[in-house]
Amino acid sequence: MITAASVVALELTRLVAGFVTARLLTPSDYGLMGVAVVATGLGLQALNFRVADSLVQLPADPGEAYDYGFTLMVWLVPVYLAITAGAAVVTAVLYQRANLVPLCLLLAVLGIQLPAEVLRVYVQRELRWWLNRVTTTAGPMVGLVVSLVLAFRGAGYWALAWGLVTSTLISAALLWARAPRLPRLRRTVPRAELLRFLSFGVPLWLAGILGSVAAYGISLELQVALGIGFIGLYRLTISIGDRIDTAEQLVGAVLFPVICRITDPASLKRAFELSGQLVLVWAVPAGLGLAVFAPDIVRYALGPRWTPIVPLLVVEGVGETLNAVGTLWQLFYVAAGKTKPTLVMGAQINVFLLVALGLMAMRFGYQGVVVTFFAAVMIGLIQRMRYMDRLLPGTTLFRAALPVLAAGLIAVAGTLAVRQVAGGAGVGNFALRVGC
Repeated sequence: MITAASVVALELTRLVAGFVTARLLTPSDYGLMGVAVVATGLGLQALNFRVADSLVQLPADPGEAYDYGFTLMVWLVPVYLAITAGAAVVTAVLYQRANLVPLCLLLAVLGIQLPAEVLRVYVQRELRWWLNRVTTTAGPMVGLVVSLVLAFRGAGYWALAWGLVTSTLISAALLWARAPRLPRLRRTVPRAELLRFLSFGVPLWLAGILGSVAAYGISLELQVALGIGFIGLYRLTISIGDRIDTAEQLVGAVLFPVICRITDPASLKRAFELSGQLVLVWAVPAGLGLAVFAPDIVRYALGPRWTPIVPLLVVEGVGETLNAVGTLWQLFYVAAGKTKPTLVMGAQINVFLLVALGLMAMRFGYQGVVVTFFAAVMIGLIQRMRYMDRLLPGTTLFRAALPVLAAGLIAVAGTLAVRQVAGGAGVGNFALRVGC
């Protein structure tokens, strides 16, 4: 309940602030910020060995392993800064935009996340829900205010960058001030501990690397085929879709330290089915609502300059709805210490996107991008069904999902019927369709 209340408040605020910010900025501003975030993310993923998850997953108190994990992440920060600086220069050359260098260097501050996440280990292990939500909500809230103020003052893409940096710094400071136990920086990390961190984290690390490389390649492909403005449309679509992922993040944050302690297969299966239903209760109306009301979102919230985003919002809404079916599969594998499936599935989807998206964008333009993303959603759905049947035999993703999906489709049918009969214009008509 604590987690749900804080996340709902944060995400509603983010949604409203995001629409206001988008109305003040341009697709090109979002495009530049998106390119910089992807470039910076290469460094983060290159060094993200999921040390914090491995410490939460341990059945006993991590003890000194907590200090060693923190030490390892601190050592990697200079490496991250070097990678980010190199990525900034290469990206600026590839996109022929010199302003990407200072933008990426500012976003390099995000590297503080590497050691900061280790501070959250005991917050999660001791199930301190209130502290966990305060340290993950306060920073983003302040960051939103910073972005809005700077956007009103005409700062352009810098408004988005400073908001993200402020959010990261405040979250890290709160964790350091309120963590149940502060780690100590050690002079060395024992070989056995290093190998244990790597054996757990390397598959997840490789999956993250593949995802970042694919995202970088996709941005380049979209730039070549459709221009920086389309990247802005794509980034804003992803940002709105992230609000739909809130339920997954909420349930996952609460569930992970708990299922790490469960060994009974029947209890795990029950937890998977119930958690899946909880995610769908939010994701289905939010996802299908995004698809159905995409034109209204542009008309009433974003403004006419964002009109080309409508098809992307539709496929994002449908895609997020389907992605919510069995979306927590990876969480159960990681809790069991099995991280290779995440790598395999991530490689399949990212390679498909990297290869198919460029070809489809060059050949069919905007429509090719939409079709490719929807195909990736279907591939992911099929793979999740296979993997969960392996981990928990007899698990069917759609059995628990069908009632919620059916209710969502009925609501969509009613909404579309009203639009067909009464038309789509007018605030009154809009309110009637929302009621359906």
